[in-house]
Amino acid sequence: MTKVAILLSGLRFGGAERVSLNLAKAFKEKGYQVDILVLKKTGELIESAENDFNLINLECDKTFKLPIKLLKYILKESPKALISTFWKLSLISCLVRIFKPSMYLFCVEHTTPSKAIFIPTYLFFITSSLFYQLSSKVICVSTGVLNDVKKHSVCLKRKLSLIHNPVYPPKTTSFSDNKQKTKLLWCGRLDDPKNPELMINSIDLIDKNLGLSLTFIGDGPQMNSLKKLTKEKRLDDSVNFKGYVEDVYSKIFNYDILILTSDREGLPTVLVEALYSGLYVISTDCSLGVHDIIQDGVNGMIVPCGDKLSLKNAIIESIGKKCDGSFQSNTAKKFLPEFVIEEYISLMSS
Repeated sequence: MTKVAILLSGLRFGGAERVSLNLAKAFKEKGYQVDILVLKKTGELIESAENDFNLINLECDKTFKLPIKLLKYILKESPKALISTFWKLSLISCLVRIFKPSMYLFCVEHTTPSKAIFIPTYLFFITSSLFYQLSSKVICVSTGVLNDVKKHSVCLKRKLSLIHNPVYPPKTTSFSDNKQKTKLLWCGRLDDPKNPELMINSIDLIDKNLGLSLTFIGDGPQMNSLKKLTKEKRLDDSVNFKGYVEDVYSKIFNYDILILTSDREGLPTVLVEALYSGLYVISTDCSLGVHDIIQDGVNGMIVPCGDKLSLKNAIIESIGKKCDGSFQSNTAKKFLPEFVIEEYISLMSS
């Protein structure tokens, strides 16, 4: 059986981690054996990965230990392809491939390098222009990521490919028929890049007589401060926090509008999941990837980043909009895994 390996730092509840498991599932459905390699066995998605795939803990508490351990794995297991999902891991994977050039290496870029806080843009420019030459392809998950990587690298265009993240639709669909959309949903990791505070500050501006409710699904370092802010603004009755939910689809159908408040994103998977579920979506203009998903004014709305007044107005405008669940779902079909996986398989045949 042909083997594919996917390299991750861990398996916390994040967009890149979730779509990596989706990709692994799509490969498995095509008859491939999939190994999930993690530097540390941490995160909310560990149990799911262990149940569905061969999970290998490389036990790297420090990144500098990875090259030797990754090389040992590759020489022993001989995967046909290695898929690396984060910048540091991709650089190391490129070096390791020198010892196994017959292996396909796909370095996946999920975010625009010019907006990434974990790496200076000049450092990405230097390292990607050099190291990524050793990869088979650099996979950009959105038009915005593709254009940004082109802009911040040299001699890399021939290596770049645009392949959207695979997102599975729900197994069953039950679209909401609420004429008045009053149930708002925010879903993601509660941290600075996602800017969940903007959501609370925006709903605080809306007339309480409209009867809106807001639910946060997800966990993260801002949980306590957000709960405190909610109390300070006396929004306890209309805002609640569900914490981490393993099966988002089991909850998402209960809502009418999904809102994304991020300051930066690559391709926000949660928007696709919301469309599959028939929800109307509102997003900040946090990346060109948002434009790959939302047709502004058609299946959702796009507002400026960090602008609580614009977000407030978009929410009010969306409440009375007619929204056909089947139409919303159909606008997200290009992200279906059966289409995405064929693009990867095609690259592995070239």
